[in-house]
Amino acid sequence: TLEGEAVVLDPIYKNITFTAMIVSAWAFYGWFWTHSGQTLGMQAWRIRVVSKQGQPITVAQSVVRFGAAMVSWLLLGIGYWMKLFNSEKETLHDKVSNTRLVSVPLMEKK
Repeated sequence: TLEGEAVVLDPIYKNITFTAMIVSAWAFYGWFWTHSGQTLGMQAWRIRVVSKQGQPITVAQSVVRFGAAMVSWLLLGIGYWMKLFNSEKETLHDKVSNTRLVSVPLMEKK
């Protein structure tokens, strides 16, 4: 609706839109994490997310990882800063989702 010069959105519409944005962001990361372990950015940095046992992560782990990463971000990055201060170099979302990042070796040219 239009009130004066401002457009006012219905709160239900705003909540549906916000939820759709969060779900679509998780779908992007979740699909890449569960299929190849890497998003395009992770490929450039040559890192991969795997379970603590070195296996591809599950859908449940991707949901927990994504949710914890959002919480870390909302708390001004505290969950990310944890990596600097623990011996295993894990972030909050690594700890709660039982995942870790591993380096991907550079491929040899033939």
